[in-house]
Amino acid sequence: FDIDVTIVRQRSYSVSEAIRTPAFWSLGLLTFLMGGLVTGLTFHNTDIMGARGLTEDEAAAVFIPQLVGSVSSGFIVGWLTDRIKPRMLMVFGGLALATGVFLATTASPGSAAIAYGFATGVGIGTVSALGGALYPKWYGTGHVAAIKATATSLGVAASALGPLILSVGNDLAGSYRPVLIGGVVVSLGSALLALVVPTPQTSLPETT
Repeated sequence: FDIDVTIVRQRSYSVSEAIRTPAFWSLGLLTFLMGGLVTGLTFHNTDIMGARGLTEDEAAAVFIPQLVGSVSSGFIVGWLTDRIKPRMLMVFGGLALATGVFLATTASPGSAAIAYGFATGVGIGTVSALGGALYPKWYGTGHVAAIKATATSLGVAASALGPLILSVGNDLAGSYRPVLIGGVVVSLGSALLALVVPTPQTSLPETT
């Protein structure tokens, strides 16, 4: 008797193959937004929080709940990547970023400022954890370092642009709010995009 045995092995994408998948750009958009928005908020933190009535010390204190949110969400989301569909975690990451940026426009001394810092941290931790877990899960380990480097470059570019865009927006509008609301809208769009983007094929069957 001839018996066909199907062996499934993980597919290993090259960089050029990975960047042709919609999922790469969906997660890349989250990376870009996180880099640009968070860096912009951090760079202009004193001015943004000052406009909301916080002193310099109170403005600096928002980084404490931000750190708590980032570390805790990083651990939790990293653990969940093997238990929940990645797209749902990406949706959560987009919503967390949107929430954090929106709260920057409504923060006030006290619990509202704490909520802003924590929500922003959750966005940072979620997107960072997804970047660490999903690239090897989706694209294999053969070229994962190069794929991650390509994705990281999006965040680096955004980190350079974010403070500049906020600064120019503030000069033109007399407030950071219009640019920040734009960031909220795009972050919500990234969450919606994650709902429809297909997951890359991760295995190749071989019949022997």
